[in-house]
Amino acid sequence: MNYNQTSTFAKHLQLLLIVLVMVQFSSRSLAQGTIPSVGVDFWYGYMHNSASSNHELRLFISSQVPTTGTVDIPLQGWSTTFSVVPNVTTTVIVPTSAGEAINSDVIESKGIHVTTADSVSLFAINFATYSADASKILPKQSLGTDYLVSAYQGHSSQSRSELLIVATEDNTQIEITPSVMTQGMQTAGVPFILNIDAGEVYQLRSFIGTEDLTGTRIVSTAQSGECRPFAVFAGAQCANVPSGCMTCDHLFDQLIPVETWGTEYYVVPYQTTGTFTYRVIARDNGTLVSLNGATPVSMTAGQVLEFNNVTSDVQVVGNKPIQVVQFMQGDNCSLNGDPAMLVLNANDQKIDNVTFSTVSSTVITNHYANIIVETADVGNVLLDNVPIPASNFTMFGTNPLNSFAQIPLTQGSHNLQANNGLTAYIYGMGSAESYSYSVGSFQSEPLFVVDTTICTADSVVLSTPVSLFNSVWVAQSDTSTIIGTGNNLVMYPPIPTDIYSVTGNSLVSGCPVTYNYSISAPAPPTISVSASEDTVCMFNTVQMNVNVSTPGTWQYEWSPAYMFDDPTSPNPTATIQQSGWYSVAVSNVGVNCSAAEDSVYVLVQGGGVESVSVNTSSNALCLPDSAVLTGEVNQLLINEDFEGGIDASVWSSVLGETIGSSCGSVTGDALLFNGSGTRR
Repeated sequence: MNYNQTSTFAKHLQLLLIVLVMVQFSSRSLAQGTIPSVGVDFWYGYMHNSASSNHELRLFISSQVPTTGTVDIPLQGWSTTFSVVPNVTTTVIVPTSAGEAINSDVIESKGIHVTTADSVSLFAINFATYSADASKILPKQSLGTDYLVSAYQGHSSQSRSELLIVATEDNTQIEITPSVMTQGMQTAGVPFILNIDAGEVYQLRSFIGTEDLTGTRIVSTAQSGECRPFAVFAGAQCANVPSGCMTCDHLFDQLIPVETWGTEYYVVPYQTTGTFTYRVIARDNGTLVSLNGATPVSMTAGQVLEFNNVTSDVQVVGNKPIQVVQFMQGDNCSLNGDPAMLVLNANDQKIDNVTFSTVSSTVITNHYANIIVETADVGNVLLDNVPIPASNFTMFGTNPLNSFAQIPLTQGSHNLQANNGLTAYIYGMGSAESYSYSVGSFQSEPLFVVDTTICTADSVVLSTPVSLFNSVWVAQSDTSTIIGTGNNLVMYPPIPTDIYSVTGNSLVSGCPVTYNYSISAPAPPTISVSASEDTVCMFNTVQMNVNVSTPGTWQYEWSPAYMFDDPTSPNPTATIQQSGWYSVAVSNVGVNCSAAEDSVYVLVQGGGVESVSVNTSSNALCLPDSAVLTGEVNQLLINEDFEGGIDASVWSSVLGETIGSSCGSVTGDALLFNGSGTRR
């Protein structure tokens, strides 16, 4: 009898694991609107908090890697250094007298500069007993030059609506159009010019205590340009939310530039408060806003819609960019807490890994995280490296593709992770005291942002869209060689596929400006792929490499992407899970014009592990109950393909089988188990 099959014997190994908490497994180009909140260079400031008891300016610093840095108030002569342990929050106390802006309509030397050796997240807290709030801090790269203010009305002459501008560069010139008269008598609706240097701040407060600076427009002049971004914070010295609801609190959050506003937001109720307030602000005329899928409401530029005593989740969608701000209400109008201000992230502003901390207070005893993810990712969100149970998430009523969870937090430092990104807001409350802040957003930036892609084999004339001075042209494959000067570059075939960049200075502001042009001939590049090994054991790593003999700058896409440490690199490392073809596509940067694909086959040899499975004694637990996880590993003892006959020495060494040629009526070799078993 002829055999053409594989016979496998498996030995079962059982592993028992005891856990104290239930563990449940289920196993982007830069998105428009995404604002990286992670960086190495930050400028920020603290607005005036009208409370003074136990007043303290705190700065939370966290990172995924060990790093060091400096907090500096350069025009005050104060600085301190710090170090960060991965996934543990470092706290720096900033001197109140040096860091908090006090006056209105006056330039003060209180800008705070934070620099680090590696990327960090920052969160600022202006704390006083019964009056505190917190804000994410955006790095300089995420700041802008055009803001529409979201603040809130004050409630008295000692507790006014306010905003704060922090300059990052000298010779910054800003046009401010206040929505109401300011304390320094700047007239509502009348623009005025502010000239400010790096490290200086400018605070504005409303002239009438109960008025609101929301709708104030803050824009760089053409003379200042885009190379002098600035930060803007807004809120109130102390505010009642809603207006007329007693028990005021400091409001403080950083605003985002209008060009990065989004069109879809999700508002999640604060845990234990019962009710909340939120506002929607329109950037443009003709904005249509729909709440939970209802008939759209028409809004004009700068118009505000406010909703009080809201009790359930809300989906806010606009046909044009909008900003949504959520507020805790005073404890006279809710079950718990006090006013706090939270500028919400648009739905495309997410982060996949962040460390944060709760605010330490003898009054604030309840801390929470509101987490928003795509419903498909429920079960894959980690809090302090432990999966959040899927049962903790609730789908949004008007869009079940997204879900939210309200998770209690212990006092101290925590970490959130989600491979596909999440939106999260941290908050806490106690008797007449509260805080809230966003954990921010981050997406890796593309290597190049291409302004124009040209696919041709003919001559090309490249021209800057605006006139620049000191213009210099280079190819990204060799940036040390200048290939042209001036505002135009004429190129003749053959033109290598590359990114051609021109850098010059604006005629008005003097700001450096760069434009990138991707040029490619339709002919595909010549490529070859290689692997450091073509036969490996499962889960071994293999160094891949693609060689492109056609000169130029190229982009790479390896597949299947999840097996590579960097699928966009020309020489990534692959973790091999199965036998198969591993391919790479090589193309010009920008719109696809010139492309080629090649692959290499890697064989996975039979290893000692046939399969792994994990089971749990309970799918859901309440703290502090425990569960037993059982891990089962099937180990391969023999893998026989019967090619070239049977290896008698191998089989006899396993279970003592014998091999004979007269078993039954067949001709040839057969296996006889223990001398009298069933023929196989």
